[in-house]
Amino acid sequence: MKILKKLDELGENLRYDSQSMNENENTRGDFVAILKLATFKDAEEKVGRIPNKRLDHKYSNYFKNFRYFHEKLEELEATKLNEFAQLLLEKCQVIEIRSWKVEQAIEMFNSLNSKG
Repeated sequence: MKILKKLDELGENLRYDSQSMNENENTRGDFVAILKLATFKDAEEKVGRIPNKRLDHKYSNYFKNFRYFHEKLEELEATKLNEFAQLLLEKCQVIEIRSWKVEQAIEMFNSLNSKG
């Protein structure tokens, strides 16, 4: 896959980390697991489970979002999938927001997000 190859090329410049306040200790590693594992089945087996939750609620938001995009991308023909991957790699950016205050980080995110 071109996206995984691109992630490997970025190497040390890519930060595999998530400190989302919306995830608990059992599921914070899901972000890294999803990025690094080769198949959907591997990811489903390796992601954390939220204790005392059942059905779909036992999975983190990372995994539920990953599963959604996996299902949608599986529906695409190879040429459309390649076009999407190229567009994603060429036109999208990930921006890290750091702040000592959560409210300030959320405000910054909302400001950036509202501008598209």
